[in-house]
Amino acid sequence: MENLLNKLFPPKCLFCGKVSSLFCTACQEKCVWLNKTFVLSEKSFDFKLKARCLYVYEGLVRDCIKKSKFHAKQFAALKTLSFVGARIFADKTCVAIAKDRVLIPIPSSKKREELRGFNHVDVIAEAFGKVLNVQINKKLLVKTKNTGFQYEYTRYERFQNVKDAFRVVVGVTVPEKVLLVDDICTTGATFLESANVLYSAGAKDIVCLALSRKL
Repeated sequence: MENLLNKLFPPKCLFCGKVSSLFCTACQEKCVWLNKTFVLSEKSFDFKLKARCLYVYEGLVRDCIKKSKFHAKQFAALKTLSFVGARIFADKTCVAIAKDRVLIPIPSSKKREELRGFNHVDVIAEAFGKVLNVQINKKLLVKTKNTGFQYEYTRYERFQNVKDAFRVVVGVTVPEKVLLVDDICTTGATFLESANVLYSAGAKDIVCLALSRKL
């Protein structure tokens, strides 16, 4: 049925309108590849995190991520971008980064997930889980309060915004080695707060992976 519908109503690229796919190859190639590791730290935490960020958060990458939070078609485009990024990451980077780790996506608040019908970060996590062949646990970490959008705040306010916003589900065993996944990394506040909760619950070694980085 899906093949028939695609023949009758061929998909158009959401960004250029070309009849091809929802995110055509030409537009994918316009996404600026970064693939760099950044060290995240803040004086209120007694640890530092390494975060690998794949794309620069600008242009089509920014449009894809922002729109995917509210529109079903853009949701499919984010899935495409995530798989492309995961394959390049796995090809160019030592997969030892992910080896023996459990992949944990940064959760949305219950209210926001009910509003959207999904957590868009799960899409990114699933793509990397399949490409890197690592286990995913979407039930371990939960968000306990409805925070404001991080882009609305200064650096200091971003850390305050996510303070005490996450917890580990009671009774769930926390893996020693974790790969935290999110859509965007700017100050690293969300990663650091989430990691702090996981370390307190028994994690020993945490690294982060963001689909994009705002420079």
